[in-house]
Amino acid sequence: MAGAWSYWRPSAAAHAVEIGTVAGRQVALPPHFHEGDQWVLVLQGRRRIAVGGVLHRVEAGQALCIPAGAIHRSFAEEQGVRCVNLYLPPGCHGHALRLDLERAWRAGRVGDWQDVLALAQAHRCADAVPADVREHRAERLWIAPAASVAAAANARGISREHYSRMFRAQHGVAPQAHRLLQRLNLARSGLRAGAALADAAAGAGFADQSHLTRAFRQAFGVSPGRYLRA
Repeated sequence: MAGAWSYWRPSAAAHAVEIGTVAGRQVALPPHFHEGDQWVLVLQGRRRIAVGGVLHRVEAGQALCIPAGAIHRSFAEEQGVRCVNLYLPPGCHGHALRLDLERAWRAGRVGDWQDVLALAQAHRCADAVPADVREHRAERLWIAPAASVAAAANARGISREHYSRMFRAQHGVAPQAHRLLQRLNLARSGLRAGAALADAAAGAGFADQSHLTRAFRQAFGVSPGRYLRA
């Protein structure tokens, strides 16, 4: 069974960017990142997610925080999986949320994304940001979506080749690939804000809607049109 991805956008009062769910076996996604912290809670099965080159095996009832900006990828699961992804503003939740999510699952109090969102609400900005999350938020090499790799290298006074090697070592992807992911997140933000698909594509620097649609589906598991209807 193919992975079935769905997204919801709660009210502004919920202080969550959005909620996603996925169910099925083909849940693999290539390297990508998000502007907010992603909290993963596996409800059934198992998910394998590589974050910064470290493979995490997240079993049913376990939670994982993927820090904002951290490059990560997921893998297909032969036995199938059902999980909730909660996307939150960076830095507002810490280790206590992970513990509470896992306790609630063991107690049978988590059945869907509404339960996960309610637990996150109770912990909003109430606990310290974990050390591993702080580490991912340390100053790193970045390039603006519209900038060239050569310009970014010149700004640091190093060659393009040296910059590219340093960038790949830090992020796990080449600068050009990371710039595409930045543009995809920019388009995703535009769609969340209510922009039309054509406007979101143009605003993020895509040649046309078709170009955005192909890259968006590959990175996030759904087409921008379906995401727009969430």
